[in-house]
Amino acid sequence: MPEGKFVEIVDQNDRVIGRIERDRVHDKPVLHRSVHVWVFNSRKEIFLQKRPKTMKQYPALWDSSVGEHTEIGETYEETAQRGLKEELGIKVTKLEYVGKKAILDGTCFEFITLFRTVFDGGIMPDKRELEDGKFFSPKKAAWLIKKGKTTPFFVELFRGYMHE
Repeated sequence: MPEGKFVEIVDQNDRVIGRIERDRVHDKPVLHRSVHVWVFNSRKEIFLQKRPKTMKQYPALWDSSVGEHTEIGETYEETAQRGLKEELGIKVTKLEYVGKKAILDGTCFEFITLFRTVFDGGIMPDKRELEDGKFFSPKKAAWLIKKGKTTPFFVELFRGYMHE
């Protein structure tokens, strides 16, 4: 994300109370909004992205198909569509709302809204955004969690919302 982009700071009820530069959102604990999208194929496998080794937060760990901070004035669904395009090079017509969860893990204080979609076309990951990406069975994703190879965000979402 280019410098100068801002995200909204929210209170415990997800009401906007301020804004902060995107690059500084994890420098101090401020509650803000983000979106994760789980992309499944018709075989019910989930596409996971591997975060680049150069990432400040959780480098080289597997995460949701898409993870994006919500920019000022953006709806959660707009953020999801932007993330699908920017990170995976895809556009979908149907996003299913799964849930919203506050995740507080020390440096990340986020309201994460989770969507899911089914997509069987070609995924073209942006190598600037992610190091790798591939489809996993839910059992294999659970194994990655057990081995400590996933982000805390994905662990929380998976435990709360994955139904095999």
